[in-house]
Amino acid sequence: MTTRQRIARLVPLLKKFPGLGATSARELEQWIALEFGSLDALETWKKYGPSQTRAVAPKTIYHVLAGNLAVSGQHSVLCGLLLGAHNVVKLPSRSGEDLICFIEMLPAPLRELVTVQTEFNVETLKSADAVIAFGRDETVAEIRAQTRWDQLFLGYGLQVSVIWLGAVKKVTPALVAAVAHDICIYDQMGCLSPQAIFLEPGSKTEAFGEALTEAMTKEIARLPKVERSAEEFGVIFETIDTARGLGQRVWTARSATIATAGAVILDPKPQFRFSCLHRVIRLHEVKATQLPQALDVVRGKISTLGLAGELTPALEKVLLPLGVKRFCRVGRMQHPPISWHHDGRPSLADLIRWVDQG
Repeated sequence: MTTRQRIARLVPLLKKFPGLGATSARELEQWIALEFGSLDALETWKKYGPSQTRAVAPKTIYHVLAGNLAVSGQHSVLCGLLLGAHNVVKLPSRSGEDLICFIEMLPAPLRELVTVQTEFNVETLKSADAVIAFGRDETVAEIRAQTRWDQLFLGYGLQVSVIWLGAVKKVTPALVAAVAHDICIYDQMGCLSPQAIFLEPGSKTEAFGEALTEAMTKEIARLPKVERSAEEFGVIFETIDTARGLGQRVWTARSATIATAGAVILDPKPQFRFSCLHRVIRLHEVKATQLPQALDVVRGKISTLGLAGELTPALEKVLLPLGVKRFCRVGRMQHPPISWHHDGRPSLADLIRWVDQG
């Protein structure tokens, strides 16, 4: 199959999985053309300065996936299918149902390009041309250590996202609804999910916290029900109880079946703290110029920074040295275009090699 033929077979499936960021052939074609300079780079030689070049895809890609977010695994497999590679998929130890559904719904010619494994296999790892690994930093490092020197390796470890709202003098329904969507849609389980919100001192912070929990309650009612384990409930309640014990203001979001389905905690300290996830987020007050100190613990690990307004040159100067990979408006943090640079790197171009002629 050519690239165009693979795209044509994938489009009907992508329309059933809009979270991947593309639902049309045109979007996939533009993505490939952006990364390769040509839609047909895998099939034909293209002029490249005084010579010619073409892209060569790996024959086999080993995908070692994490269980926190199905869309990450689906995107990884999609990349391999677009390249025409054979994809060996090591399923996560839990929550792999949505990924299996995606694979089983592939049209037969593409389904033949996917092999599923439930256990990590070193022999498969060694024989693959490329390896893509998701998980904790330690897990990714352990997998990388087992690869050959000449294998392509893409590792996706810890990344977090945060929101900077600046001076909030008026709490609007549109603002809190956008922030609530970013927090709630994937239960804070992905790298694009915000774990903290920062506002300028003097903002209507308490009014914002109260309005945000109301907006979260509405958003939770709109989204599919999330099943929680006893352990997850325990972590949520422990985080809330600890905050209240320290005298911090806490607002809780509700659902039809759960009295506490999320929470907003007003943290008096400006420094970023990792969330316990599951729709529990902290509010901090800090000046824009102090963001480097507040976010120092996640320097180089910031996937997306959500903004209420435009990215100004002054703010860009403060935040770019922190290693932020993507800026966008709140409400869009969880919906990057298919062509976004995953952790600051191209998803497709990093998987191919170039062959020159001339």
